[in-house]
Amino acid sequence: MKYVIVFLVYCYLLVFIGCGGGGGDSTKTTNYTSNPKTGIFLDSPVYGLAYKTATQSGFTNEKGEFTYFEGETIEFQIGDLTLGTVKASNIITPYTMAGDTDIENPSSKAINIAMLLQSLDSDRDGDEILDIRSLQNHKFTQIDLTSSTENMTTQITNLLANNFMLGDSNYRISITSKDAKDYMDTYINNLETTGDDPKIGEQWHLDTLGLDTIVGRRINQTYIQIVDDGFDSAHEDLKENYDESRSWNVFTNTKDPTSSHSSLTHGTRVAGIIGARGFNGIGLRGIAPYSKISGYTFLGFDSEGRGLSNGIVALEKAWLSGDGANDILVSNNSWGTSIDNDYDMERILEKGSKLLRDGKGRIYVFAAGNERVAIDTPTKKLGGNSNLSHLANNQYAIAVAALRWDDIVTNYSSPGANILVSAYADGYGYRNIVTTDKNNSYFDYFNGTSAAAPMVSGIIGLVLEACPNLTYRDVKYLLSTTSNKIDINNPTWVKNSASLWHSTDYGYGVIDASEMLSVCKNNYTNLTVVKEINTTILSTYPDINITFDSSGNGIDFNSISLTTDMTKVEWVGVYFKYLHHARAGDLQMTLKYLPKFNFKKIILTIIL
Repeated sequence: MKYVIVFLVYCYLLVFIGCGGGGGDSTKTTNYTSNPKTGIFLDSPVYGLAYKTATQSGFTNEKGEFTYFEGETIEFQIGDLTLGTVKASNIITPYTMAGDTDIENPSSKAINIAMLLQSLDSDRDGDEILDIRSLQNHKFTQIDLTSSTENMTTQITNLLANNFMLGDSNYRISITSKDAKDYMDTYINNLETTGDDPKIGEQWHLDTLGLDTIVGRRINQTYIQIVDDGFDSAHEDLKENYDESRSWNVFTNTKDPTSSHSSLTHGTRVAGIIGARGFNGIGLRGIAPYSKISGYTFLGFDSEGRGLSNGIVALEKAWLSGDGANDILVSNNSWGTSIDNDYDMERILEKGSKLLRDGKGRIYVFAAGNERVAIDTPTKKLGGNSNLSHLANNQYAIAVAALRWDDIVTNYSSPGANILVSAYADGYGYRNIVTTDKNNSYFDYFNGTSAAAPMVSGIIGLVLEACPNLTYRDVKYLLSTTSNKIDINNPTWVKNSASLWHSTDYGYGVIDASEMLSVCKNNYTNLTVVKEINTTILSTYPDINITFDSSGNGIDFNSISLTTDMTKVEWVGVYFKYLHHARAGDLQMTLKYLPKFNFKKIILTIIL
């Protein structure tokens, strides 16, 4: 037997199971009636910018507002200079006009538009309104928005110097590219959230998680991946946050993650919890309402009912090597596998955790599973334990348990020593988690650890947006030290030598977004590099057929003595190289007392 310093029985079959809970057919709300909408053009609000759609036209008001109908394109102009034509939406910025998705590396066009608008402000009186009303008929013959920012600086300087009608040069000055970008980003990200989400009153989990005032940055820099059966990229409340460039559909070989089969709705429901667009007058609000969500479609089947032929290849692309892999902060996996002993998936997760995000590591979030002890049955048999999943139970995963509205573990959430944190899934009475559904509809009854996991993914995305230098280990550390202990009389709570409470039902407790953000933003110091120790122990029971007596005392294997001076143990993994048992769920593995750490942990508990 080989021991690496949580008992892992890894599982791999090309049969993947979504972790949504029970529940019958949904009561779906059809898409809302299309009424004229109000959008805002923001650098800061631009006053007097000409706009035109198929049905609407005019000039933006002092708030930068314009009107449009859903689905229209809109063109913006200053005098005779066209800024461009884009799909109309509630917020349009120079980044939108340039088609930029990565604002840390924007195109010159986006910065050029910002430089021009800020340089043309008529008064520069500090009111944050860019007033260009006097230029509605001006001819900008020497301005090329596609030129370099250096050339644009020259063009703007010449424009201000040579055009008398632009007015007093003491007011209008040429703004540098850096100042223009900094001003624009600061204003947009600090803009007060306005607008309504009609179903927000049904999203009880947002208030319970303390997310009613935490929404993240308006300029999308939070890239969250949803590995699932696809999501409806054209959904009215998802499309604005949909990240096409980092998406992939293995069944259609396209970047559209939308499933070709109408019965596959799981991923769309997961996507709504994470990234439904907020404050847009439509539907509901995601945990990270301004995030960019990419879909990796590999669960389910194609339009002809054919399933996936090679899961490892697909997951390698999803978790490690796909387009834009280095940019993705979090990968949400609301699904599980059957039990087997294949370690290829863990190797992929290990590489992603150590290499992606420029070495800081992608965060892999997994649903713990929905196979808890059925305590109301005469035999009290266990359907499953999260430790038996080599995906949810590995060093590089964050396994999420599911809670009821009253902070009690649900009756299906799989227990395990691998559980790191908990989030909500079951509401009071008939209503669970309200989320998006296919075809511009909504679903009121989503539950299971499939619903809990994306809450954690969304919160981690918000935390990494605010504290981008956190490594995957820092994220797990923050989860373990900031989560809140609940159901305090539950007998599964154990206090470890670091004075942290852990439970096989709840992990370290329910996730606390506010506290995670507070800690990471308050001079947090990253964890030092971890040292891995590997050792091998030979069993005192070499016989391949070990007989267990009926006393329930089990068998003690050899101990190990490590000479390395250790002050902290971060993770313990036990790999059984030659352990074969027809029913792995019949086994209980326990790490015995270690005097130095005052630590005893039931790694796998099975009740028969």
